[in-house]
Amino acid sequence: RFMESAQYDLLTDDRDQLGTARLRRVGWRTLLPAVLGLFALVTLAVSRQQLPEPTGSTGSTGTQVAHVHVTDLDASVQSKKAPQLPEGTAPYSRSTVSLPSSASNASKLLPVVMFHGAAESEKEFIQVNHWIRSEHPGTFTVLVNLFTGTNSFSPLEEQVGGLYGYLSRLVEDFPEQFHHGYNLLCHSQGALVCRVAVQVMDHHRVVNFISLAGPQMGVYGTTWLESAQPFLEKNLPIPPLPQFIPTSIMSMGADILASNFHTFAYGSLQNSSSLANLWHDPLHEEDYLKGNAFLPRANGEVGRGSVGKGNFVKLRKAVFLVGSFQDRDYDSKLGLEPWQSGIFGFYKPGTDDELLPMKKQKLFREDAFGLRTLHDSGRLHVEAVPNVEHGEWLSSRKVFQRYVLPHLAMGEH
Repeated sequence: RFMESAQYDLLTDDRDQLGTARLRRVGWRTLLPAVLGLFALVTLAVSRQQLPEPTGSTGSTGTQVAHVHVTDLDASVQSKKAPQLPEGTAPYSRSTVSLPSSASNASKLLPVVMFHGAAESEKEFIQVNHWIRSEHPGTFTVLVNLFTGTNSFSPLEEQVGGLYGYLSRLVEDFPEQFHHGYNLLCHSQGALVCRVAVQVMDHHRVVNFISLAGPQMGVYGTTWLESAQPFLEKNLPIPPLPQFIPTSIMSMGADILASNFHTFAYGSLQNSSSLANLWHDPLHEEDYLKGNAFLPRANGEVGRGSVGKGNFVKLRKAVFLVGSFQDRDYDSKLGLEPWQSGIFGFYKPGTDDELLPMKKQKLFREDAFGLRTLHDSGRLHVEAVPNVEHGEWLSSRKVFQRYVLPHLAMGEH
């Protein structure tokens, strides 16, 4: 599906001869995507040199955010004081917190805390919040308003630290409501942030964690990269290409760009963008393990192995849901690619066409953060629902009622 490296092409005579024959047959149609790809790569290389080293991290309010280093997700770090909420943040308002009503306790769920995905805000969950409170009147709900809009592309380590501080403060400020714990419901990129936050938080009170189309194994593919380009341009400015270029030619150029994007994702961009943190290139697995500062460590693929396992296995239930598709690799543009990442499936290292399911992944086999422990004890629910688009988990009441609502824990009576 993706073009192999230029070095491999140059070392293989047959492939070189085949490329020459094709060039003779189709002329500029073959040459143009290569030129476009080269143009983009040169531009990226120049931009990469211009990237400043990060001097600090800011949350959605522009204030300093405490970091939780995923390289140190062990007891010594988890026993330290929780990161503080960014100074100046106003976490609670009428639009983000729905206080319990006088409805019968029999209908109430445990509090539901919701965290949004990339390029979104707490407003992403407005409909879901309404559905929950109409189905279960009196339920205490919170829409987390951290890392909204463009700030949602902050490095994932920073977002984990910010969410950690927010949740810790929330429990302290509402001790009565959170006495018996709460549900943590997260979508898209936010679902990965939430999962790692659970691993980090010592003495957390999350009862049920639900991931909706979260990139738990990262992302890889031309469709995702093309959709992410407008957001990447803020760090790697790519001049717009002429509008007359056919879409098919542009797609071929995108293949070339995708096959080389690891060079930039695992370079300076790694410390400044969540999109680079998510990039998991199976054709350059060693580069991914060494250069991706977040995902391999969060998943226990490098380092000491056990990553917040003691905290993760405290969950009563962990639920991972994603839409499945027979005719494509993604659940929607700028969603998941491959969609199997939402349920811990991903490409076998060295290939981009052979997918390994969750149970064959190292993080499951070695129980890196407790996924296998939850599975063996009947507390893990993993489900791929046919033809559910990336955003439908939050926009379709039918989908939400059937696949999500049953997993939210009921309140104590």
